[in-house]
Amino acid sequence: MAIDPEKSKGTQFRSGAEAAEKGRRGGKASGEARRKKKTFAEALNYILFHAELSEPLKERLKKEGIEEETHQMVVARSMVAEAEKGNVQAYVAIRDSVGEKPVDKTQLSGGLDANIQIGFVETGVDPVGSEEDIDV
Repeated sequence: MAIDPEKSKGTQFRSGAEAAEKGRRGGKASGEARRKKKTFAEALNYILFHAELSEPLKERLKKEGIEEETHQMVVARSMVAEAEKGNVQAYVAIRDSVGEKPVDKTQLSGGLDANIQIGFVETGVDPVGSEEDIDV
């Protein structure tokens, strides 16, 4: 199917300056999206380490003898409580977070000195003894 050049003109750049301007706008939009992603990570870090805990959470930590009043501590305590109930996913997350994740190992056996044997397949045709025996 052929493209109608008249209909596609609206998507073409009319000059190098226009192409440069559209590229500049695209770059700005990309940078803004990256900043938003970074901002989300910063927001999580802020909440985990600096945001004020509610009174019930403070009391819960104090009751358990935990002095550090951060959301990170609340999340960690909740993960441990789940693992204590038998939640294997919570246990795995805790184990991996403290650096005790088992290493997946791949093992190769053998070496690079492969013994390759080449044989002939039985075809029922007698092999040719010399080039003179070939009828072309």
